[in-house]
Amino acid sequence: MKKKVKIAYIFTRFPCLTQLFALREVEELRRLGIDVQPYSLNRVQAEEMQDSLMKFWFDKTIYVPSSSSFQCLVSLSKISIKHFRIFWGGLIVKYISGNIQNLRYLFASLAVFSQATHITQELVKTNVMWIHAHFATNATTVAWIIKHLSGIPYSFTPHAYDIFKREFQTEFLKTKIQDAHFVVAESQFNKFFLQNFSEQKSENGRYPVIHCGVGADYLHRQLKKDYKNPFPIILCIARLVEKKGHEYLIRALDIIKQQALDFKCIMVGNGPLKEQLINQVKEKKLEDRVEFVGEFSPVQVRDILERADIFCLPCIHANSGDRDGIPVALMEAMAKRLPVISTHMKGITELIRSGDNGLLVPERDEQALADALITLLKSANLRSRLAEAGYNTIHEYFNSQKETTKLYQIFLKQLTERNTKDPLTYRIAKSF
Repeated sequence: MKKKVKIAYIFTRFPCLTQLFALREVEELRRLGIDVQPYSLNRVQAEEMQDSLMKFWFDKTIYVPSSSSFQCLVSLSKISIKHFRIFWGGLIVKYISGNIQNLRYLFASLAVFSQATHITQELVKTNVMWIHAHFATNATTVAWIIKHLSGIPYSFTPHAYDIFKREFQTEFLKTKIQDAHFVVAESQFNKFFLQNFSEQKSENGRYPVIHCGVGADYLHRQLKKDYKNPFPIILCIARLVEKKGHEYLIRALDIIKQQALDFKCIMVGNGPLKEQLINQVKEKKLEDRVEFVGEFSPVQVRDILERADIFCLPCIHANSGDRDGIPVALMEAMAKRLPVISTHMKGITELIRSGDNGLLVPERDEQALADALITLLKSANLRSRLAEAGYNTIHEYFNSQKETTKLYQIFLKQLTERNTKDPLTYRIAKSF
């Protein structure tokens, strides 16, 4: 295209440690020549930036004023009065009726309407051609509002909790999927869910499968360093929440301890279940074997992946309906040539072929998990074989550069077709 493509990316918080996959995506799009402008609905503090890439995007991100700020309230009042019927009779009614089954989310997120009207004014002034959002909750709600105010098309990438938790499976989620020009599916399983939930067929590339990959900092060809640990290190990097299955990992470690095998398990991450899990470790008398170390920076994560011997993430279906898609932590471990153990869940089975590039066990089965860990603890040769196969899988199919290039090509195709057949017209925003 002759004109440089300018795309707005909408986030709830950006950049942040829990969304490094999104940071890799916007950086790769920038490298490919797209002018990416991130908008963050919540402020991020400078001291949270852990490396130069995070600092670069922190400086480039536009932090939207709070929903109660003077700027946002002025934008909201302008459009709600000037375009009363479309705003109140269209957007607000559809939003409320679509979220009526989730009143807590409805009232908590209504505030984003003022932020959306504020962003709309900014996007029109700067000639943004497309909007993309990450996560199907507030960020995509903002993209949906902007589309109906301005005519700027949007797409979004849902991940896991935002579509699998039952409280978010509302009519409004269906509306956001149907109104988007395309919805990125991070796995074939996600694609199947989106198609069936929205009751909208997968035609004309509507649900492209683009994996959430890992970056070049993980995929260099350097072999895993040969650290001489006094005993094997089992590593788990994940938020301390139900769906990650820490409870079953601790149970499995208790079984292993009873067989007099040496090991050390390091749990990286924080979350609401921390106190409960620490108490479980005490009850099992595993304090000398299990260590909770809190959140790590990207550099610390890469370093501990280099030092560990086994990576274990026994994901489960949470009682709330929440579940993982394809955890990035598994990809990063495989990229760092660590043998991995996880569970037979759709999505994860698209990454790991049990016995080939990792091991899979039934979820909530501590005995099967313990057996798999024991197998790896006893066989350095198996660990090495699975680790090398895991690296090759990530390099070929979960490479951030390759996967983002697919998204880049879709953006160019969509904008070329739209500019040819249906030039952008700003229905409401031009009269702000």
